[in-house]
Amino acid sequence: TNKDKEEQISKGTYLKTIKVDEQLKIILKSLNLELFSIPKKNQHIRLATTANTSAGGTSEDLTNKIKIHQDNINLAKRIVSILKIDIAAIDILIDDLSQSWREIGASVLEVNAKPQLGELSKLKYLLSKLVINNGEIPSIVVVGKYDKDLSQSLVKQSKNNDKKIGIVSSSGVYINDEMITNENKKLYDASKIVMNDPNVDSMILFIDTVQSLTQGFPIINTDLLVIDTLVNDINLVGEVIDYFSTTIVMMDKASEYLEDFTPLLKNGNIKAYAKATVTKKIKEILR
Repeated sequence: TNKDKEEQISKGTYLKTIKVDEQLKIILKSLNLELFSIPKKNQHIRLATTANTSAGGTSEDLTNKIKIHQDNINLAKRIVSILKIDIAAIDILIDDLSQSWREIGASVLEVNAKPQLGELSKLKYLLSKLVINNGEIPSIVVVGKYDKDLSQSLVKQSKNNDKKIGIVSSSGVYINDEMITNENKKLYDASKIVMNDPNVDSMILFIDTVQSLTQGFPIINTDLLVIDTLVNDINLVGEVIDYFSTTIVMMDKASEYLEDFTPLLKNGNIKAYAKATVTKKIKEILR
């Protein structure tokens, strides 16, 4: 009866309930069987004409179990290359994968850009290679006014490393030294301009008013949170500290400034550095 704790009715689950429909009855009839017939020992009975994961099937990794001719591998690679797909499932109809399609012929039935990969053991490794840092770019959050000297220094470093850094502040949005917009957008909208650009390698956000946070924070985590001690907006500092649980770095030696916020720090981790040290630390993260 296919009763199992992994069995669910919802779409995309591991096991599927056996659906008694007209198709099933036709299949059984062709085998001279009925719904309540008892199969013979070791008898294999197909209950559906479809065989895929969406119908309850499972995937099996045969990479090291069968020999695949190099011509067939090259054919699959060319197909995904032409279609510009990183991961794909290719259905090929061929008598013997160990022989070249050039010799025995073959037909490509389908190219699936969103394959159901099942339980392939190498999937996690593959995705970790293709998606670096869980898809997140290094980011720095600075609570304070836009720092032109720091920004120019980071842009110079990025260009020397053939990379691009996104800079977001109330003064505008920049990618390296190119101004994308000088509109005073909300932090969330401005940050999305940078984050949606696949060519950007890192990002620094300058937050100088509580009003810029009315749409919320654009990122969940940050590699470094810097508090400029010239900021006197206690609500702004408190809200940012309350949101992020990362290391807090002062722009100069004034850690006592944050004594009132210590209960808000999940790790209670306050560090004070001179501005030169902060700049060095930021460069290390965004290099």
